[in-house]
Amino acid sequence: MFNIGLIPLDNRPCTMLFPVELGRIANINIYTPPEQYLGNFLQQGHPQYIYEWLEENIDGWDAVILSSDMLAYGGLIASRTPNTPLEQAKGNLKKLKEIKSCNRDIPIYAFSILMRTSITALDDQYASYWENIHRYSYLNDPNLQEEQPHVLEELNKLEKDIPKAILEEYKGARIRNHEINKFMIELVNGDIVDYLIIGQEDATVYGMHKKEQEILYDMVHSYNLSDRVKFVTGADELAMNLLTKFILEQTNEKPSIRVVYSSQDGANKVAPFEDIPIDKNIDAHIESIGAERQQIEDDSAHIYLFVNTPKETSNNVFADNYMDFIEDIYSQQNTDKIIAIADLAYANGSDIEFLGKLKGNINLSSLSSYGAWNTAGNTLGTVLSHSVIYWLSNKREILNYSAHINFLLQRFVDDHIYQSIVREKLSDIIRDDGLSPLNLETYENKRHYDQILYTVMAPKIDDFITTYFNNVKSYEIITLKLPWMRTFEVWVEIQATTV
Repeated sequence: MFNIGLIPLDNRPCTMLFPVELGRIANINIYTPPEQYLGNFLQQGHPQYIYEWLEENIDGWDAVILSSDMLAYGGLIASRTPNTPLEQAKGNLKKLKEIKSCNRDIPIYAFSILMRTSITALDDQYASYWENIHRYSYLNDPNLQEEQPHVLEELNKLEKDIPKAILEEYKGARIRNHEINKFMIELVNGDIVDYLIIGQEDATVYGMHKKEQEILYDMVHSYNLSDRVKFVTGADELAMNLLTKFILEQTNEKPSIRVVYSSQDGANKVAPFEDIPIDKNIDAHIESIGAERQQIEDDSAHIYLFVNTPKETSNNVFADNYMDFIEDIYSQQNTDKIIAIADLAYANGSDIEFLGKLKGNINLSSLSSYGAWNTAGNTLGTVLSHSVIYWLSNKREILNYSAHINFLLQRFVDDHIYQSIVREKLSDIIRDDGLSPLNLETYENKRHYDQILYTVMAPKIDDFITTYFNNVKSYEIITLKLPWMRTFEVWVEIQATTV
């Protein structure tokens, strides 16, 4: 059994709880800092306390997985503001040298975020700023300006329309974060960090981030670090990617993954909030976890990754050969293949029509993984990590089956029931009360809406389990609430007893 220390990106369940739950599937103990050290929403975390916790507990661990953004700035939200000066952020990360010098045999797996194309939407007013800064970043790309010189006029207008203080904060955070990403590559080159994933947060095919990417790519190649520094499109899933990478390295395994699309045209699309086609992002995620993509279509693949690709609009009924796709999943499931499903049709939620067909033809409880949350990259990292850990644990006869079913069930509850059905209804209630779903403002408000959330969701969860998870004998909802002062995500923990 392995023991791993995890310093997450923040205290949301997707960044803190998901890796812990995946670890349980393979009987791996994952330790996280006290939650109060990690901050909460707009309150940044406390790197100094996290370092103290790390130094006190690292003895006996087999690896450390860490977020450079938490250690440098105090978390993901804090990374989007210039509140932490560059030298302070660097100073925070330099402490890793002391940790490594005293613990040479303990590998450090790190992930660092390449900043998104806009700010955090704190309320409805900031949401309008988000749109303008997002557009500003998009237009501020030399390649786009060369292809379409007329965009300079719009760019100049935006510079005048966006409040100067907000634009300067955004640009200041970008410049600092880029320097920190370069510094993280230096730490890999100096053998302080053993393996690094740089994740591109919300982006577009053009933008200020593209030049930063080029600089980082060149730096990695100049140091000959391509085997130890990987680039993917995504952020919240990266601790799970690194956990999977560690497990595969320790067991000397390299599973083969066959990718099957609902539409080949869809595979070549760039998903919302991303800057590369889905097919390339899948390659990047598979490579980052240490697996390999099957190149010849035969029956030798260890895992079948079925990808429901994006639709052109929400009015499109089915992708090309949609029912053939469902039939392919069904036929492979009947041969006892390990089946993973990444539902990428829409950002942050399931394709209800696809899932409806899936529920009618597929045994959901026998899947190795399912995901449909936030960006395509977030879903891909989660689904791939879950399916690989399930495959390896089953192969080595260490599988914690109940932990696997709990995580699989929670993905349906979160990604389908909450994100696609309940979230907008809850947001409407909040708007009718004169508040913004982006910021509930007080803990009293949050507790009130947590109660409404539970009342609405609990019957839906019961119906879903009763109908589609016949291997669950009984269950208990341990946690069902909003983790932050907003409706963007839900915290759900279900403890199921399997037959």
